[in-house]
Formats: sequence, structure tokens, C-alpha cells
Amino acid sequence: MVERLSAIELAERHERLRSMMTGYKLSKALYVVAKLGLADLIAAGATDAETLSRATHTDAESLRRLLRFVAAAGVFIEHSPSVFHLSPVGELLVSDRDGSDRAWILKEGELWWESWDRLLDTVTTGTPGFDLVHGKGLFDYLEESASTEVAGRTLAALSSAGSDAEVRAILAAYDVGGYSTVVDVGGGNGVLLFALLHQHPHVCGVLFDLPYVIALAHQARAAAGLSERCQTIGGSFFESVPAGGDLYILRSVLHDWNDARALAILRQCRRALSLDARLLVIEVLRSDDEATDAERFSAAQRDVNLMVMTSGRKRAVDEHRALLEAAGFALGRVIPTAGRFVVLEASPR
Repeated sequence: MVERLSAIELAERHERLRSMMTGYKLSKALYVVAKLGLADLIAAGATDAETLSRATHTDAESLRRLLRFVAAAGVFIEHSPSVFHLSPVGELLVSDRDGSDRAWILKEGELWWESWDRLLDTVTTGTPGFDLVHGKGLFDYLEESASTEVAGRTLAALSSAGSDAEVRAILAAYDVGGYSTVVDVGGGNGVLLFALLHQHPHVCGVLFDLPYVIALAHQARAAAGLSERCQTIGGSFFESVPAGGDLYILRSVLHDWNDARALAILRQCRRALSLDARLLVIEVLRSDDEATDAERFSAAQRDVNLMVMTSGRKRAVDEHRALLEAAGFALGRVIPTAGRFVVLEASPR
């Protein structure tokens, strides 16, 4: 039987579908706001559109209209005509605030956007959109252009993937107090490892990543006051992983790679681990039947993003178990956190 809808119900469906399609307009507006540093200027006291226009060398009327658009979305608050303050969401765009999302939004607008523009080609060919745009993979691109502003900002955003709250949730879920040396494999700028070391003063750390990443992490390590207690080693986890640790961490690493490459990483970890060491695979899992609609949407979006940007994918627990067993590990505990991540504890067989 054909469903008969009232004019109001039909209009609501049209609006929902069209809102989905036009979401890119707000995405573009947020990128411009981040690129111009408008949240920084407002936080510093420049709140009226004319002042913001002069500071950013933009057209005053066009900027005013942009500000009203993002204010309507809840990023800013138009306190009085053409005077804007930060909303709680807008605070996350201020560069020097803890947990700032400005770098994340800039990398989405500068590298992710053009890759997603090739989504049809990715679905047709199976080749990541990023590779189609740049002629090379994301991580090769970042390594070759590490000295550029865009690459450095993108690396910082990727290395800090997950908020401070997520890091706290991971450390609360898994007690590392019984270990002496923690090796963070592919640990980026060390945000998780440094927080772990601050929480457990008796533990020593090893931050392992590609040489250009480690070069950028040295300043963060010094700023964290951990130069004496945390070693930094550059290398490729496809070739080897530092030995000598009793706890190894792979956080948001395996999801960037297809099964063959993920297995290669795990096998290098297995070669490095002693029989009494443990490996933690920390990932956001593919949603299951018990997930909410919002959780399923978020997980599906992240999975397609990996398809567009890398060769990776989101995996369920059983898929992680199969990879771990093929690499010589046994999956033990599966530990949820208070955030999005799940900790998979594995031991060498």
C-alpha cells in the first residue's frame, strides 16, 4: 500500500533530506572561521564585525553575514547587532585552549575535503580519494611535506586524535601501574603516553613513530618535562618495533591500514614482545546490533572516511581477534572505556 503523507509530513522529509545534502555549507563556513582565526580574535576582545573585518582583511558585510550564519548554528552568539561572543562550542575553536579543535577543522578543510570530493571514484575503483588527488598515500604525503604548515598542522591534529577526556577515559579503564616500560607504537606526538607517564611516575616510556614525527614530538616531550623518563625512537613499524617493553600500545593505528598491512604491524609487535609482555590495541570499534542510531551513524561515517583517506577500515572485536591470532597473539580482555574507545588486551602465544 502506498503511504499517504500529509503536506506537513512530506515537507519534513524533504527538509531532512536537503539538510543532509547541504551540510557541506556549514562545513565550509566553519573552515573559513577557523582559517581566519575568528575565535582567537573574539577571545582576545575583538567582538564587533567591523573590528574583526579589519583584523582579518575581509569585506565587512560579507564577514558579518558569515558570522550570523555560524552563530545561527550555535558556534557564536550575536550578543547585540553585529557583536559576537563565543558560545561553549565556539570556545573549542580558540587555538591555545586545551582540547582545541581548530587544527582538526583546518585539516578537514584543507586535505580531507578534496579527498571526499573523489568519493564516487573511490567507490568505483576502491582506491582512496586521497591517493587519487595527490598520487600518493596520506602518510607518504605527510612525510614528504612534513616541513609545510598544512602537513604540520594535519599531523598535530592526527596525533592528538581523541580529546583529553578520551585519554583520561582510556587510562581510567586500564591500570598500567604494574608495568615498568610502556612502548607507544605509532604514538604520534605522545599525548597518550605523556599523560600515562604523568599519572604513573615510576613508569618509563618509549615513543616510537616515523622519524619526522619523532622530530616534531621532541618539543612536546620537553614541554611535558619527560625528557629523562621517555625515550623517543624513529622508525617504521612495518620494519621493526623497539624491544624491551612490558606493555605495548597501538592506539588508532590498525584502523588506518588494510588487513594485510595491519597484520604486518602486529607481527612486528609480536617479534618485539617477550612472553610476559602485553599489547593493548585501542580502537573505536565498528558498531554492533546494540548500538544507538547515533553510534551507528558515527561509526559508519568514520569507516567511510578511512576508505577515502587511507586503505583502512573500522573493525569489530572478532575481526581484531582474527588479526591478533594470525600474528601470534591471544585476545584476552575487551575493556570498554567511558568514551568511544575500547581497549583490547592481547598476550603473545
